[in-house]
Amino acid sequence: MNSLYTITIEGLNLHHVMTFFNKNNIVLKNVKKTSTKTITLTINKRDFKLLKNSELYNNYTIKIIHECSHISKLKFFAKKIGLILGIIIMLFFTQTTTSKIQNIYIPHENHTCSNAENCIFTKENINKLSQILKDIGIYSKMSCYSIPNSRTTEQYLMKQFPQISGVNLQKNGTNLYINIIEANLNIQDAKNIISPYNAIIISLDITSGSTNYKNGDIIKKGEILVSSTNNNPAVATAKLRVFFNDSNVYNENQETYIRTGKTQTNNSLSIFGLSLKSLKPPNYKYYEKSSKKYYSSLNMLLPIKINKTTYFELEKIDTFIPYKNQETLIKENLFENLKNTIPNNAEIKNATYTTVREENRVRTDCYIETILTIKKEG
Repeated sequence: MNSLYTITIEGLNLHHVMTFFNKNNIVLKNVKKTSTKTITLTINKRDFKLLKNSELYNNYTIKIIHECSHISKLKFFAKKIGLILGIIIMLFFTQTTTSKIQNIYIPHENHTCSNAENCIFTKENINKLSQILKDIGIYSKMSCYSIPNSRTTEQYLMKQFPQISGVNLQKNGTNLYINIIEANLNIQDAKNIISPYNAIIISLDITSGSTNYKNGDIIKKGEILVSSTNNNPAVATAKLRVFFNDSNVYNENQETYIRTGKTQTNNSLSIFGLSLKSLKPPNYKYYEKSSKKYYSSLNMLLPIKINKTTYFELEKIDTFIPYKNQETLIKENLFENLKNTIPNNAEIKNATYTTVREENRVRTDCYIETILTIKKEG
């Protein structure tokens, strides 16, 4: 394809120019007379050279205002490709940096602790705490979408550290803050033996110290079980009966979904992990999807992936599932979840369940009886 030039010709007696074009059988396009002395037109490269070599070129002011050629198109495309790649790379790095937790903080700068060397925020405890956080999946560069919930983290950390009474996870941008509420363990209590739960005392074997309790008494969480005497730390072994409980509410009116057999598959490309086209899901009221990604080339040198997403239409079915059909599974799950919150120094002795029904909703409570052994040596 011959290159095209859009040019302006300015000067007197423009009819001489038009006569030149007619005489040489030059085809003109988009001819416009913008003033009495100026015309604009489009001419191909060969005819433009003929005009340039004629006497008219020196007698008129001729300017190229636009060139349409393979080279100019390639230059234009190259500029656009550079811009597009630049945007893609920028979006890729933005996505990479903003989808991961960059920093994890355990704020304690303004903390005033009365627990002395037992403070949770000592360097040794902070290092131990950081390692435990890694073990449960909280670490720098982790995905923002895989942060565990605060309750699960709190339960786990409270089992590891008696100094912790509460934990809250707070995400701010790419920063994750582990806010810890420290238990109030004063220096005097460090010499005493404190009951960690509401409990019934089974036995007390005191080597050093004194107590106001006897076997069979009920003691509340946080009360002193064995007090120090003569400024000497309490030394004793105590066995306590402690009950742990949890509950579940089951609705007998259940919603189930089955596949109708209708499917729709959407394919899209992604480069550097970013999708080049956003594909809308099908117009199904209910659906589930299955996604698969694979490289467009077998050698995987090109960072281009094909994203294949298949949508399966679902039909919602309201069903009635009696509580008795699920009772065993509900109780087993309750027991296992509750068991995970029981400390290692507690021996499980028995588990009991109670149920309360309100119309089609059934509340199940699980109580696990344990024997907790507290042993403090001098």
